[in-house]
Amino acid sequence: MSGERILIVEDHQALLDAVQEVLESNDYVVLSATNGLEALQVMEETPPDLIIADIMMPLMDGYALYEAVRS
Repeated sequence: MSGERILIVEDHQALLDAVQEVLESNDYVVLSATNGLEALQVMEETPPDLIIADIMMPLMDGYALYEAVRS
């Protein structure tokens, strides 16, 4: 089960770093973005197996990201 790609979308750098550290210590490949627009760009290059996203972010919030991913 190790090696799955998880995309974390979080604008608070300390929280992003903490979650990334926990996931990487459990053998997940972690991709990161600080807003929804950046997340969409990351996903074009490397599709994740799972997305963990904040709701309140600049430029594109979590709800808009959800809609963009679903379409």
